[in-house]
Amino acid sequence: MLVDFLENAKFIIYNNLLSSDEANVLKKDICKLFTLGSIRSPFLGITNKSLDLNVSNTEKLESEFGNYIKSTTLVQQLLLGSTIRIKSCEQFLPAINQLKIRYLPKDCNYFSTVFITGSGFSGLPMHTDPHYSLLLQLAGKKRWNLWYESDTKSANCREPDIVITLEPGMALFIPPNLVHCAISSGHKCSSIHLTLACTKQD
Repeated sequence: MLVDFLENAKFIIYNNLLSSDEANVLKKDICKLFTLGSIRSPFLGITNKSLDLNVSNTEKLESEFGNYIKSTTLVQQLLLGSTIRIKSCEQFLPAINQLKIRYLPKDCNYFSTVFITGSGFSGLPMHTDPHYSLLLQLAGKKRWNLWYESDTKSANCREPDIVITLEPGMALFIPPNLVHCAISSGHKCSSIHLTLACTKQD
């Protein structure tokens, strides 16, 4: 187990959390989802900071794209600079549950999300999350700016405390309520990373 619920937790960077084989297998399994032709709206989110687009709930997605979103539509969104979020991935990819067992506390609530961002784009603005997050880089590169701040306005007025570029196999632990943002930095290669998010059980 890597993630512990510590008070005043810090950002933690893991250089070789996944082997190249593990990262490649997960990447291929995720890419196979796109060969299905379409993915149901409840499992998707689409965000584009430049276009001021943030479609994260099922109702909005269905009104915009229909009950099933075609893979070609998702690829078009990537080319426009959007970040595609595939939610509840453990329902499609059983290997993710094994990662949960390996890295997260037994007594936690967890969910998984895959983030796919085209090269050179940043789909999500600077933000915080209410949960603990373990980010595993599977393909491409992603540069993360990290602040020991809980207020985005304050963080936006100064340089980040940590800047790190994740490559396949690397991982980043982000505690709750700390400001972060990222940009896909791989050369002509989309970034794919898996987030295992967890909270304490009541």
